[in-house]
Amino acid sequence: MAGFSGFGNSPMRDKDTLYSTVKDASNSLTKTGQGEDVTSKYKKTGNKKTRDHIAAGGKVMLMPNGSLVLETKTTI
Repeated sequence: MAGFSGFGNSPMRDKDTLYSTVKDASNSLTKTGQGEDVTSKYKKTGNKKTRDHIAAGGKVMLMPNGSLVLETKTTI
């Protein structure tokens, strides 16, 4: 990747680049790995554990590699 290697110009290392520009670029890169929400599909077709998880407020995410991940809301 030109510009993001150890040498050369990179917007991440440029002092004049706005923080919001860098933040938006990193957010769009990480969203691709977060998966797709398929909760509605598994509400009826999922196994008992999955249905119980959804009933408790959880989500089912289909990841880019094809695996399913049960996701819960975290509160701080």
